[in-house]
Amino acid sequence: MSGQKILVAVPVKDPDHAKGRLRGYLSDRARKYLAKRLLDQLLCRLACARTKLTGIEADIALVTVPGAAWVGADPDVIVIEEAAPGLNAAAATALDWARRNDYDGLCLLPGDLADPSVEDLAELLGQSMSRSSAFICPSQDFGTNALLVPTNTEMVFAYGPRSYYQHAGRARDAGLHVSLVPFPSLRRDIDRPTDLQHLSASIRYTIANDLLTHDTRDARGHR
Repeated sequence: MSGQKILVAVPVKDPDHAKGRLRGYLSDRARKYLAKRLLDQLLCRLACARTKLTGIEADIALVTVPGAAWVGADPDVIVIEEAAPGLNAAAATALDWARRNDYDGLCLLPGDLADPSVEDLAELLGQSMSRSSAFICPSQDFGTNALLVPTNTEMVFAYGPRSYYQHAGRARDAGLHVSLVPFPSLRRDIDRPTDLQHLSASIRYTIANDLLTHDTRDARGHR
């Protein structure tokens, strides 16, 4: 995708409402902290990844609610306000914004990837893309953890359970050639307690006390 512009858009909730599926397992403080650390980790590694690109300009954006706690934290990150609630609406908002601002491609990533590598992110953004191609990286449970599409597409987004299959079908219906790109470090996101074992070591260490407290409560409850 040489000589073109990509918008890398990350839809995110306000941290006060993030990681709801971990409620009761992590404290509110730990859930909020985890959401922020995961997003910071992704933004940092995306910044590194785009320095490895040749002939491709990649800008990073958050798609979020007005006044979210992390808005404005990084001056190099564009903030796009959600037009309506929900992940599919956020993706459509990002596509419309990218199209109106003359980007050639849109890459959608979740803000809660467990441990994305700079190498995988750079390879994803460096895919040889045309105006009729789409690239999808499925999650471990066949959701959609990365979606790269041209901004001229009329594809309708379909995030939800097993959305990889929905997105592949809808991309083909929109006339796009679909390529599967199962980058190992992009396939795991943090939704459920069992996912926490896949966190990067630095993040897991910082919430270790919260996890230990929970494990101790469980042990006492099962005596």
